[in-house]
Amino acid sequence: MRAAPQAGLVIALMLLAACVETGAPPPIAIEPPLGEDTCDLAPARTLIGLDSSVIAVLQRSSPVRVIGPDQPVTMDYNPDRLNVFTTAQGRIERVTCG
Repeated sequence: MRAAPQAGLVIALMLLAACVETGAPPPIAIEPPLGEDTCDLAPARTLIGLDSSVIAVLQRSSPVRVIGPDQPVTMDYNPDRLNVFTTAQGRIERVTCG
């Protein structure tokens, strides 16, 4: 009869232990030193302030990622990728490599 209350306690502790996160912390994005241009930013910088639809006129062989406000993005770093940050109104706010 004494085993039943102890078994309940053991099960409760096991369920609580299953809720604990034990994984590794998320990776930290590695960015180039300030001022380093690894993705040919000059043409993209001329588009700052314009509607994001003009990104289609950029002729690039490397990837382009358009990022809206509060939009989740992956933390992987690609020095050739152009990141285009837009406002809620769809205007290009800033551009970075990565």
